[in-house]
Amino acid sequence: VLRPWSLAEARFTTEIASYNFPQYVSASSEIREASVEATRMIDEFNIEISMREDLFKAAKAVSEKKEALPEEEARFLEKVLLEFKHNGLFLDNEAARAELKKKRQRLADLCTDFSKTMNDDATELLFTAEDLEGATSDFLDSLPRDGDKYRVSMKYPDLFGVLRNVKKESVRALMDTTNGRKCEANRAV
Repeated sequence: VLRPWSLAEARFTTEIASYNFPQYVSASSEIREASVEATRMIDEFNIEISMREDLFKAAKAVSEKKEALPEEEARFLEKVLLEFKHNGLFLDNEAARAELKKKRQRLADLCTDFSKTMNDDATELLFTAEDLEGATSDFLDSLPRDGDKYRVSMKYPDLFGVLRNVKKESVRALMDTTNGRKCEANRAV
């Protein structure tokens, strides 16, 4: 039971990365939107799988012979049972399980919406070459320009390029503060 289960889980986790990742990196808004929708569908599927009574019963049956399991499989079983517990399968009350499932789906939707807003953020600051003293030439060459100023986004390559290398504390502080205040729509989420 455990070996095929763990292998299927590993394959699934590897496979879904190709559907989730484009929302964070694609230049195409259509691809990012498709990736967000794929993430929603994957989250729904994960919730369904993690609350399946038949899988829970199979895991419980294996747990009765836990002592005979190799250490690695025993650890996997422990994690599986803990996840079932977190998902409410140890609850006897069917209504409580249904309520938990509904809340998990709502949480997954909120997480996806939060991430989408973060990924779509277009906050930028303008800095002179003097402001960015200490930044690498490769980093500066990668930045779009607006006249004599560099446009610096809050995306991680730009953010870290400034926070790690720029000498002016005021510039680093402005980047950090602006990054912390971006995506006002996520406040409600």
